[in-house]
Amino acid sequence: MERNSPLRIVRLDAEGLDAWLDFFDHRAFADNPEWRHCYCTFYHKPEPGKGAAGPRKSNRNRAIGLIQEGAMSGYLGLDETGRVVAWCNVNDRSAFARLGNSKAERGRVLAIVCFLVEKGWRRRGAAAGLLSHVLDDAEAAGYEAVEAYPSGESRTDAGNYHGHRALYEKFGFEIHEDGGRLVARKALGSRN
Repeated sequence: MERNSPLRIVRLDAEGLDAWLDFFDHRAFADNPEWRHCYCTFYHKPEPGKGAAGPRKSNRNRAIGLIQEGAMSGYLGLDETGRVVAWCNVNDRSAFARLGNSKAERGRVLAIVCFLVEKGWRRRGAAAGLLSHVLDDAEAAGYEAVEAYPSGESRTDAGNYHGHRALYEKFGFEIHEDGGRLVARKALGSRN
C-alpha cells in the first residue's frame, strides 16, 4: 500500500513529547471522557486488575517517563499546522506486558495496541496512513510480522480504539481468534 494520508506522519520521540501531551490532555478523548485518564499506558502495566483506571496524573507521569526512556513508541499524525490529531501506539510485542503469550506469535513481532484519531479527522484516511507507516517501518526494521487486536464489530468509535477490523483486512492482515480475542496478523514481505 502506498503512503497516502491527509496527515504528515512522524515517529514519536522525546522531542515530540509536548505535542503528544497536548493531544492527550485536550483532544484525544474529547468525545470519550471516561478514558481520558489512560494516556495509552494500559498495555505497559504488568499488574492485572489495575487497568488504565489509575489516577490520571499518575498515568500521565508514567507515559512521560516511558516516552523519555524510549519504552513507549508509535506514530503521530500531524495536521497542516503541525498539531497532533492522530496517534498509533506500536512497539515490539515484548514491550507490552499485558499482551502475554500469543499462540500466533512467531519470530520478531511488532504489535499495535491503540489508534486514536481526533473526531474531526476520522474516516479521512488518518488510520490508514498511520498503518501504512507502521508496516513500511516494521519491514525495514526486520520484523517478521505485525499484530493488532481489533475489538470486532464495535458500533462506537471508542470501542474501535484498537483499529477497525476492516482497516486490517484492507491491508491484508489475516484475522483469527486466540484466547477469546481477535488477532489481526500480517506476515511481512507480503505487502500489496
